[in-house]
Amino acid sequence: MGGRPPRVGGGLSFPDSRTVIVHVLVETATHAGHLEAVRELLDSRQYVVL
Repeated sequence: MGGRPPRVGGGLSFPDSRTVIVHVLVETATHAGHLEAVRELLDSRQYVVL
């Protein structure tokens, strides 16, 4: 193990596993929010989580 961090298209680099996991979680949450907005537009229902 070790060596240089992996390179991703667009010039991004992830120095460690923690950074990769956080990046994946942020991207997943962003896309889930987009899907929720589309669902609300389609069925006119809004769910409130308390």
